[in-house]
Amino acid sequence: MTTPTGDEPKRKTEAQGGVGELESTSWPVDSSPGPELRERLLIVEDDPEIGALIGRIAEKCGFETAISADFETLHGENLASYSVVILDLHLPRVDGVEIIRFLAAEECQAGLILVSGVDKRLIKAAEKIARERGLRVVGSLTKPFHPTELRKFLQASRRTSLPTPQTPIPQLSDEEVRRAVNEGAIDVHYQPKVHLSSRRVCGVEALARMNHPDLGLLTAGAFIAQVEKLGLIDELTQLVFERAFEDCGQWKKAGQEMGVSVNFSVQSLHHLALPDELTALALTHGVAPSQFTVEITESSLAQEPIRALDILTRFRLKGFGLSIDDFGTGYSTLQQLERIPFGELKLDRSFIRGAVEGTGARAILSSSVELAHKLEMRVVAEGVETQQDWVLAAQLGCDEVQGYLISRPMAREMLLPWLQGWHSES
Repeated sequence: MTTPTGDEPKRKTEAQGGVGELESTSWPVDSSPGPELRERLLIVEDDPEIGALIGRIAEKCGFETAISADFETLHGENLASYSVVILDLHLPRVDGVEIIRFLAAEECQAGLILVSGVDKRLIKAAEKIARERGLRVVGSLTKPFHPTELRKFLQASRRTSLPTPQTPIPQLSDEEVRRAVNEGAIDVHYQPKVHLSSRRVCGVEALARMNHPDLGLLTAGAFIAQVEKLGLIDELTQLVFERAFEDCGQWKKAGQEMGVSVNFSVQSLHHLALPDELTALALTHGVAPSQFTVEITESSLAQEPIRALDILTRFRLKGFGLSIDDFGTGYSTLQQLERIPFGELKLDRSFIRGAVEGTGARAILSSSVELAHKLEMRVVAEGVETQQDWVLAAQLGCDEVQGYLISRPMAREMLLPWLQGWHSES
């Protein structure tokens, strides 16, 4: 293998805030598109040596590069022409968080790679700010970093940076939503949950879907806000539970006992008779309330504290399970765990992803699992999409996992055949 052509790469020490030593062998180059299709990369970096070095790495990966050394020149850039932005968080006259704010205000669509010599927790905080402002973060690097780390992110950004058609959330009229709920045009799909130790399916989560005559099957994100606004959430909750009870009864007749979890809107926690009504409905379909778990998002509990405690406690008294969903995204977690008799804790998918990438999130996640077990609660890791996520959940001591690695949500008639296939392979 030959030495790269061009200037001989130099090494900067950690004190200088540079990158690691470049390899002396030729670099693997992706089969890049022709010059007219080369993706553009903007480097926001005030150190000319580091900027030039990043530029050489990027050009070897097939990018056309430009460097913006300060905030003033960044203002003059046509951000829409770039597919990736590499941003140093520590600039002389303006910090990286301000630039993140600027990129978000400009609705920058480029993938964002953050680099800095500051504390890793600060970089992760900047990542979170960027994501919450709607930017597409590819990853972050701590100086000094190795060229292979940067190439990995650049290659990953190429796979996702080119514009792809986005399916917009459909704008449904109030009448369409009202008709769907009142006429029962609501389906329930199911996503399996699996025991980590045995790999056996231990239950499913019920997810509402709307059958639209023109748009097809719509997920809850397309209509749930309007259902709440129209005051139809109790009707939708009743409908979802009734379908879930019916399906559970059919599975029981087929010899398959299945636990089912159902999400609750905070607006349903005002209806004090709900535990009685759902208990009666379960018995009508020949299933036990103990087969069902009510999932409540952590952030919703603060909105109706007394009524929520009343209703949720009565659910437990009648045999239903209780799960705190999206754990780690609210602001009164420990208080809610002490107040309400939960039997299950579902870790938010953002924590799983963050724990794979950083030690801070991993420490928080590990402590959460330990706390839940001390309170005799099961722990479910949501959003498990890769084998790495699965391994992490097992290492942390989670009891169950749920996510695309196992299965996407499926229609009720597909569940039993899927179960046979899963268990035959396990």
